[in-house]
Amino acid sequence: MTSMQHVRRLAPIVGVVLLGGVVLAGCRSQPDVAAYVGTDRITEAQVDDLLDQIAAKQAPATPAASPGVEAPQAPRVSRTEVVTTLVLQRVCEQLKAKGLTPTPITPAQIEQAEGVPADTAYAQARASVWSCVLGAQGAEGFKPTDEELLALYNKAVAEGAFDPAQAPFDAVKGELASNQQVLAALAKNRVLTEAAAAADVTVNPRYRPLEFPVFGLQNGATLISVTVGEAALNAVTPAPSAAAATPDGAEAPPQ
Repeated sequence: MTSMQHVRRLAPIVGVVLLGGVVLAGCRSQPDVAAYVGTDRITEAQVDDLLDQIAAKQAPATPAASPGVEAPQAPRVSRTEVVTTLVLQRVCEQLKAKGLTPTPITPAQIEQAEGVPADTAYAQARASVWSCVLGAQGAEGFKPTDEELLALYNKAVAEGAFDPAQAPFDAVKGELASNQQVLAALAKNRVLTEAAAAADVTVNPRYRPLEFPVFGLQNGATLISVTVGEAALNAVTPAPSAAAATPDGAEAPPQ
């Protein structure tokens, strides 16, 4: 398989990959607060309300058609997904105030894609976030850095999308840098990550890290995701290395 064929295996994805972690640290340490965006608080009670509304609106599971066959279940929305959505919604409001033009997404489309009833506040918030994510664009003439491309490549190698022996980073870097889907995803990631940092987001450690995937493989594996707020408490950042970062044995930079 050629390196270009490998690149074509990459495809945008929709979803949220979330990890959890317990109490806020520092000066913003109220345990009943799930996250802060600047001075705006997202409380645990607000998260409860949205989850309760979803549960009340979703139809009960259909009985199994035959013994031994599991009945289809309504998609379950996690607390972390709700927190991620509410945080990004507020970050996106700030981006829109600075001129971001959203791509229209409706709650009905969210219901179709994610199974969340369109007439819930959560579906409306998800529609607002996806409108922002899809509308986020890099500056004209956006160029990814070698570090951004290498981080993408290393994750793709870990997922088996690239064989570093047959398609080393230097051989596919140019193709990745010219792939329009890759460029769009990296641009969105940079815009949203910088906006989240500027919005002064603090997340309760029980929900860290909040990650919103924007690009990945067709099998659902995430390659690029927007990280909102702090890293997980157990996150480890490798010490910088003087070695060149290559996928065939040399150390990769912190990710």
